[in-house]
Amino acid sequence: MSVFCPHCDAALPTAWARQRVDRCPTCRLVVGAGRATDHQGDGITLSGAGTAAGILGAAARRESAPAGDRQVVAAALCEAARTLGREAARLRMLDYQHAADADPTLPGLGVVLSTFGTWKLARLHAADLAPRAAPRATADKRHSAA
Repeated sequence: MSVFCPHCDAALPTAWARQRVDRCPTCRLVVGAGRATDHQGDGITLSGAGTAAGILGAAARRESAPAGDRQVVAAALCEAARTLGREAARLRMLDYQHAADADPTLPGLGVVLSTFGTWKLARLHAADLAPRAAPRATADKRHSAA
């Protein structure tokens, strides 16, 4: 049976004992005894996800990865968002990290952060590339005739 980190939702090693306190190998946050979960999903608490993202972001910046082409990196974020069924503007850093780990063609988190500087800017650039939904036509348009 697999167990997952409650902070970043990464799978913990198979030798992980639920009764011990140890650090997650992915986000490096302490997982207390009995805190590992049996299922992987989107049930991450916002504080845990934010903390894990901060730690992953700091580790990615320490890599000193070279900056990539902005269009290519933004397209990679769009691809990861499409694969996960999300809008590029709402893609979480943890979700992108998991997608990049699973797909070697996606640039690493360090490349994304060195290209754009911040995760927020990376998402904004990716959202500009993503196709937008057509605006809804409103039946009742109110314009001033004066």
